[in-house]
Amino acid sequence: MHSDRRADPAPGGSSTETPDAVGDTTPRTHLPLAAAIVLVHAWCGTQLEASGLRGLFIKGPALAQQGLRPDRISSDVDILACPDDFDDICALLRESGWMPRPSAYAGDFYDDHSITFVHEEWPCDIDVHRRYPGFLADPGIVFERLWADRVALTFAHVECWTCDRPANALIMALHGLRGASDGSRHQRELAHLLEEVTLAEDERQRLSDVAAATGATLSADGYLGPLGLPPSRELHAPVDPNALRAWHLRLSAKDTPVWVWLDAYRQARGVRRVQIIARALWPSRNDLEMDATRPTATVGQRLRVRMARLSGGIPAAVRLLVRSRSGGRATPPHGGVGRPRGANGPERGLSEPTAG
Repeated sequence: MHSDRRADPAPGGSSTETPDAVGDTTPRTHLPLAAAIVLVHAWCGTQLEASGLRGLFIKGPALAQQGLRPDRISSDVDILACPDDFDDICALLRESGWMPRPSAYAGDFYDDHSITFVHEEWPCDIDVHRRYPGFLADPGIVFERLWADRVALTFAHVECWTCDRPANALIMALHGLRGASDGSRHQRELAHLLEEVTLAEDERQRLSDVAAATGATLSADGYLGPLGLPPSRELHAPVDPNALRAWHLRLSAKDTPVWVWLDAYRQARGVRRVQIIARALWPSRNDLEMDATRPTATVGQRLRVRMARLSGGIPAAVRLLVRSRSGGRATPPHGGVGRPRGANGPERGLSEPTAG
């Protein structure tokens, strides 16, 4: 641990000042979001380096720099932390005035892989990931494999560590696959990755290798399969069968939140299962106020939202269970027809490991 470490103040803030209300995330600065994203990358990268902590910047502007997606303004900064450094990185952010964003009850399950931090003087968030969904190998193995091929990109004149181009393409694909409902931004970005991004031959080999080594061959099949990659030169990492089932459940659910409750119930035991069912069927007032897209100020309004949740949620849960048990998976955005750029090999080039 780094108990004697003190972080430098966050840009625009003070390490000794903590927001009075964590839930008040209204920006106190007029700094444009695009500028804030770049500056927070630079500040975080400097702090991690100075503190001897390891983290990789993923998603965000790094993808545009590497030609994996069109340039657009991100809303947050994503850091994949070394599992051994996760707690220290979170402590570093807290010392600098960044506080965890409050979440509803379901958020404890959905966000178990990351913590979102907000700062009262900054318009962007920082997401610190202890693991990344879709990498089904041990998080420590995953991080070390990605760290081994890290590259430096420059943000606001500061060099920051990120994944190499094949690994970032894989992360982008995993992100797109778990949110690829019809017409969504995730689907469009995944289609762009398949149809418009060209990987050099050595990058195709490295993509095959990193997918095998991180347990992502099966979870990223909707992206890797159509590419016709060469066989991996590395051994396939062991995959947790429960993690693979949870991933397929997530893909079957598309953008509906029902999968969060079903997966939480599947993992829970005893009285915890009863609590999960109760909160799923009859959410608290706090949950409604944080999540609802409709008014919840009065008793009658909250009752209507709860009844609508019951009438829609139960059938959705049944449909999801049927799909997941029948082996339903998300369909690649290109619909399984045509060939993406860089697909020079056979239709299926990756050997598939067995879970377990």
